[in-house]
Amino acid sequence: MLRAFPGCLADSWIAENQRTPAEALALLSKDDGTNIRINVAANTNTSAEVLAFLSKDITSIVRSSVAGNPNTPEEVLTFLSKDDSSYVRIVVAQHTNISAEVLNPGLAQSVNTLAKSLNPDAKQIRGSIKDIPQYGSVVGVLFEAAL
Repeated sequence: MLRAFPGCLADSWIAENQRTPAEALALLSKDDGTNIRINVAANTNTSAEVLAFLSKDITSIVRSSVAGNPNTPEEVLTFLSKDDSSYVRIVVAQHTNISAEVLNPGLAQSVNTLAKSLNPDAKQIRGSIKDIPQYGSVVGVLFEAAL
């Protein structure tokens, strides 16, 4: 894509448009303009590969947009769950596809150990933030699933 004005407003609109093809979004993901990269990261047509690339962006707002994209793969969310920015980690925690094990692997393992001691036939317990009303207690959801 040949562009006369890198970082221009038109590119930001293109990056934001939900009908923009993934190939064009891949090109725009390398733009110098932060707003353009934010819009690419938030666009649901952005490929998993581009989301993985943008998850390493120097700007935390771009990384938080990746974390908020409903199509972000779990491995990218896992990477972002360890981000230096607390805001990025909060957005990851609110993602509907994030598992409790990613958010707190030690807690999930402890609950699984406790559940197995209560019910030796119990399978691995998996909880998800989307199963927690109002993002309540992860322990309660995991423990309830064990019984």
